[in-house]
Amino acid sequence: MNLKFNALIIKNIEKTINNQSIVNILGDNSIKSLETLIAASHVNEDGSIGVKGDRALELIDEYVAEGRDTYELMLDIMDALKANGFLPKGIDVAKMREEMTTQVEQAMDQLGEA
Repeated sequence: MNLKFNALIIKNIEKTINNQSIVNILGDNSIKSLETLIAASHVNEDGSIGVKGDRALELIDEYVAEGRDTYELMLDIMDALKANGFLPKGIDVAKMREEMTTQVEQAMDQLGEA
């Protein structure tokens, strides 16, 4: 998913979600937060940025239908924010992905033991 963030986009996202900071929003993996983030930042084929809420939900559904999940989507959003300069360069999103994979594997092992 191609996402673009700038100060105005982030301001509008924060305003839409009860004036919360973008960092707080990233901690909320709700569909509403994902919808708002994608609706504001999705880069369309024609280069324009932003989609309506229903289209953002369709994009989430398409993403999940490809075998990924909403936690991976939030990490993709964090990657885009970092690439656009709105998260510290020191944040290691790749390591976060690895840790998430390890935790999922551990949970699956525990389910298999039950």
